[in-house]
Amino acid sequence: DNSMTLRHKVNGAIIITFVLIAFIFTFLFLAQQKHRREITLKSIELLLVTLVERDTGELANEIFDQRFKAVAMRIQGMEKIQGIKGIGIFDVQGKHLAASADGLIRQDMGPDEIKKITRHHQIRRIKSDSRNGLVFSKEIRFLGEQMGFIRIHYSLQALEEDLRYSLLMFAGLLLTILLLMLILLNWILSKAILQPITHLSDATHNIVQGNLGKAINMDRRDELGSLAQSFETMRASINEKISDLKRITGIIESTSDLVAIASPDKAILYMNRAGRQMMGWGADQSPWDKNLKDLYPDNEFVMLEKMGLPAANDRGIWEGESLLLQSGKKAIPVSMVIIAHT
Repeated sequence: DNSMTLRHKVNGAIIITFVLIAFIFTFLFLAQQKHRREITLKSIELLLVTLVERDTGELANEIFDQRFKAVAMRIQGMEKIQGIKGIGIFDVQGKHLAASADGLIRQDMGPDEIKKITRHHQIRRIKSDSRNGLVFSKEIRFLGEQMGFIRIHYSLQALEEDLRYSLLMFAGLLLTILLLMLILLNWILSKAILQPITHLSDATHNIVQGNLGKAINMDRRDELGSLAQSFETMRASINEKISDLKRITGIIESTSDLVAIASPDKAILYMNRAGRQMMGWGADQSPWDKNLKDLYPDNEFVMLEKMGLPAANDRGIWEGESLLLQSGKKAIPVSMVIIAHT
């Protein structure tokens, strides 16, 4: 948008660049978090397998001897491990023998679940308003005999909180980087580019307004410094030419001869004071609504068109005599020089 300031355009470029960088880093961060989560879940699964295998012998003996109070005490000991929310022990038919107060753990095992965990443990994810974790199920087998089953509810609350904390930290880091980019780059931009450009803009505005007396000073050795030097050279050159023009204009205005400038279509662009008085126009009358044809009698203007102007165009100058119409009525003889500026 051409109406936007340079600062807005740079800030827009910074934000677009940041969004692209943030998108890439977010993709990498989420991929890393997914990999980290998978490793953590495998570690939890290994922990649960190791925990059950450690107590399999004792649990098998206690189930076989129907010492359910000992089983309950053993469950209480196992539940002290961080993350475990409930443990249930079941017989070979899936009926619970001992369990914590967790309703999920106390549910009897169905035939399908028993079939799935026979010979190999199963771990599945549960997610609801009240629970968010893993359910680990495994058979209790001792000396080749199936003695029952164990079901463990492991909470993933700590893992989820850690993930949320990581996401908040990552989002905070991105926002901090964005703010630092906007603040630092804007400060650098202001010092290195915007202030010098504003200085140059003010200088060119002064030149346009005709205020050529103030030099353009910018002590820099970069491209902006070179540009400032070019503007200063231009300002000095224009100032010098205007001074020369003022001197020439002063000379022309002080002469008693008529001096005029006309365009190729013969419109009068300038006439000095003496010329306006000679033509009877008055010193302050503007000649811009006049044409060369208005200055000459008809036959003299025809001669001027056929001889004077073509000769000036060919040779650059023509000298001769003619008549001018004073106030459009009185013809006065003049010696005339026409100079063509191409």
